[in-house]
Amino acid sequence: DAVPIIFSVILPITLVAIFYYYKLIFLNFQRGRKKPARWFLALAISVIFLPCFIISAETNSEAAILAGLGIIAFMLFILFPISKLIFKKYEDYLGQITTLTHEVNQGSANLSFLKSQINPHFLFNALNTLYGSALTENAEKTSDGIQKLGDMMRFMLHENLQDKISIKREIEYLRNYLDIQLLRFGKEPNLELTIQIQEDFCEGEIAPMMLIPFIENAFKHGLLHRVGEKKLTLNFDKIEKLNTTFLQLKITDNGIGRQKSAEINARKAKTHQSFATQATEERLELMKNQSVSNATIEVQINDLKDEQDNPKGTEVIILIPILEIES
Repeated sequence: DAVPIIFSVILPITLVAIFYYYKLIFLNFQRGRKKPARWFLALAISVIFLPCFIISAETNSEAAILAGLGIIAFMLFILFPISKLIFKKYEDYLGQITTLTHEVNQGSANLSFLKSQINPHFLFNALNTLYGSALTENAEKTSDGIQKLGDMMRFMLHENLQDKISIKREIEYLRNYLDIQLLRFGKEPNLELTIQIQEDFCEGEIAPMMLIPFIENAFKHGLLHRVGEKKLTLNFDKIEKLNTTFLQLKITDNGIGRQKSAEINARKAKTHQSFATQATEERLELMKNQSVSNATIEVQINDLKDEQDNPKGTEVIILIPILEIES
């Protein structure tokens, strides 16, 4: 008769007690909510002791109280401590899985970022531009373009794999990219590019290749489809916010706007997506979870309108915390 009682009564009660302990006591202690955890522990003791006390009072026997105290002692000194050790191992195991998953995602995002950044479509266009320049213009301009492209590719394959690089090196890379884009748009008579950089105080380090996808989008989706005067302004600055020093890049174009660009791409029925931007967004989210400073990274996109509420361009503001250079 003992076996049926164990499986029909004692085992279910024990499992309920363990589940109660994990959900309402253990997890609250793990998350630093000690007061609620103690209240739930006191509630569990009360639920066991009060019925035993009432039964003991009605039967005028101490056996019920002694049984209740024995159950409470078993729960506090055997069941809950053993459960705590098991759940602690379980939580540590989950933490290791989460860490490994995060590292795998970080590696995948970096690999995707490396592959998509300056995507092959742009590289082919750039090489075609350089080839056309070699046929129609002087060799000095062509060789300069090839040199800049080579420097960009070396940057992509080597420095992009680092966690952080100097701001000046990032700006050099951006300048090379813009110079090649100007070769590509060189026949545009109405293209105006303004770069405002205060490099004298741009000391420090940031994550590499976080800025260029937004500049690439300004060319590809903003200015490319615009007819007439085309303007692109890049304003680099250093600002203080929430006791943190940020590199601020403000990208402003007078292109056709995001909505119109999306409509054009939809009409062309292209399956191509902006993988560079998507990879950058994933990388930003991963970086925000890595450290307190990275959590302050901000990207704000504003659709510019004229007085008649018509699109007149896009403004992107990027804030990346500046890290001190390690000696």
